[in-house]
Amino acid sequence: MMLRLSVNNDETSSDLDLITGESRVALRDVPLSAELAAFAESIAKRDEENALSVIRESLAAASSQEVVVDAAAVAANFQRMVRIADSTGIPLDRPQRTFSEKVWDELNLDRMPRAYN
Repeated sequence: MMLRLSVNNDETSSDLDLITGESRVALRDVPLSAELAAFAESIAKRDEENALSVIRESLAAASSQEVVVDAAAVAANFQRMVRIADSTGIPLDRPQRTFSEKVWDELNLDRMPRAYN
């Protein structure tokens, strides 16, 4: 969410459909966007279909093993930050809570499985 707030502060725009995969065509000029998106989705799905190893190899073939390691490190860092925030019960202030609810609704995140209720 901070990225979207930052974008709003410098008068550029953001497309939340890119997050949900609705507008992947817009990323066609971003190197490795399809492979990185597939890798991130596989991680987020917790490898339910044992696809992560295949997707990881596809990313490595399209780039390098170093890119795979970097992508995995970014994903791990986000997981770490979320777990720390969740476990310590960091409260959101009112403006952040209001903004979060709007983004949550806009992305229809209620359709996603949760680790907690």
